[in-house]
Amino acid sequence: MTDAGAQASPAGQRSSSSSSSAADASKGVKESGKTRIDFHTHIVPRTWPDPSRRYGYGGFFNIDHDPAEVETAGNARLLKDSEPYLELGPNCWDVDARLVDMDAAGIDVQVLSTIPEMFSYWAKPEDTADLARILNNDMAEQIGKHPNRFVGLCTVPLQAPDLAITELTRCVKELGFAGAIVGTYVNEWNLDAQELIPFWEAAEDLGAVVFIHPNNLDTKRASDDLLVPRIVAMPAELCHSVTCFLTGGLLENFPKLKVCFANGGGTFPYVRGQIEQELSCSSSDVLLDAAARMACMLEPGRFAVDSIVHSRDATEFLFKTMSSDSVVFGSDYPAPLGGLTGRRSNDKYPVDPLTAYDYLEQATLVAMLCDNPANILQESLPATTTATEESAALTKEDEVDDVEVDGDSDKSATEVASER
Repeated sequence: MTDAGAQASPAGQRSSSSSSSAADASKGVKESGKTRIDFHTHIVPRTWPDPSRRYGYGGFFNIDHDPAEVETAGNARLLKDSEPYLELGPNCWDVDARLVDMDAAGIDVQVLSTIPEMFSYWAKPEDTADLARILNNDMAEQIGKHPNRFVGLCTVPLQAPDLAITELTRCVKELGFAGAIVGTYVNEWNLDAQELIPFWEAAEDLGAVVFIHPNNLDTKRASDDLLVPRIVAMPAELCHSVTCFLTGGLLENFPKLKVCFANGGGTFPYVRGQIEQELSCSSSDVLLDAAARMACMLEPGRFAVDSIVHSRDATEFLFKTMSSDSVVFGSDYPAPLGGLTGRRSNDKYPVDPLTAYDYLEQATLVAMLCDNPANILQESLPATTTATEESAALTKEDEVDDVEVDGDSDKSATEVASER
């Protein structure tokens, strides 16, 4: 992959005359011994109860593993009610399949979250809460298979903040999750709505990370005629969400709240100047106060964005606008934009972080891939050996005595390493 993963900072960008090579930067990241983290990945259960039957009304997503209905063996179909929506590959639910791709790309830890189709904020709150528990419990089970390689973000029924707080608390305290993934809006509420203030307060009190991801804008079948409006709408939606978050005073009122916006914060970095100008020129005291709050909240490190912006020019500007300590690596694994195009979600890693950033200084690459996400996750980050160390350890042991763990020769190398 090239443009999909190209990320840069003018401060950390290599000059054309630099003698250091991409291989040197890649080697330097590996030799740093730091955990390499993908902050933006998605997972679903292999199966879940048909919500339409369980709750008695339609509009939900379900999964169908009928081999006669998919193009590729082993895949499944995501359905909205009974209508085909998207074809999914096994790495959407199989953590062992994910580990193969992670090891190949040099990713030590994935931060897992559900897909936005499953948010279901439109449904009855008690039904969304029930579905959230099903999804979160399955994620906890998958993480438990390889706890040193995965971190969980739960989904919550955010249309009912009291229920959302209950589920967030359960997932953080009982399941060991780092926090939650939430949409950029909740029905008629922006994220700075007064109704949501108790949720943000609870998230801060719990030390929970909140990953803000575009909602599923259109629940029709993901087809080519929907591609352009959805791609245009999602970045704009994120920009609106970031702006509401900043001007609404959420970071000011909850200074310890840990927030990361998906997809580089959408269009926000690129229209930030216009937003600031409009606010500062206003005759409204409310908007002038919002401008002052926004300026304060945009200090480096106050909130993070991920690196998914899909072009080198865009990412160079992203780093310049957001600062190098505010960007975390994200891939949208297992399929970048798969939910938009209808492409099967069984691609390999969408971007190799150790080869795609050949114009970054080593320090910038290490910050994006290791330091920045670790600073957000803090104690939620599992103690882990790197994928490179796992592979090297297995190779060395195999060379010495052709080891066979517990007499079970069917175990994969990743499973063996994880158990150690």
